[in-house]
Amino acid sequence: MKKNSTPSSAKKNGRQSTAKGNTLLIILLIAACLIVYGNSIGYNFTNWDDPVHVLENPDIKSLSAQNVLNMFSVNERYMYHPLTIISYVINYSFSGLSPGGYHFLNLLLHIGNALLFFIYSCLF
Repeated sequence: MKKNSTPSSAKKNGRQSTAKGNTLLIILLIAACLIVYGNSIGYNFTNWDDPVHVLENPDIKSLSAQNVLNMFSVNERYMYHPLTIISYVINYSFSGLSPGGYHFLNLLLHIGNALLFFIYSCLF
């Protein structure tokens, strides 16, 4: 009688082709993010909410205890999104009020979110 077993080389080749396919999809996701959002690095701030949240916001200029308290308090300026304001503090510490740094961090966040979504979708 013949045993019904799969050779280990076939299993290994299946995993390798899946890994190659996933690598290609990851590269395509990163490329898509770069194509869609990459040109924003050269743009200026917008007039929508950037003046209030970045340009005129004294709380992003340092990570003092009072500024952190302000970030985690609900007030008219922030509309309670402390993680966004903390990202502005990080941006300000690296690039001051240069919009390219803020847009670059947003590009990295878009790439990171796309990759997290891809990894999550591979689980199901």
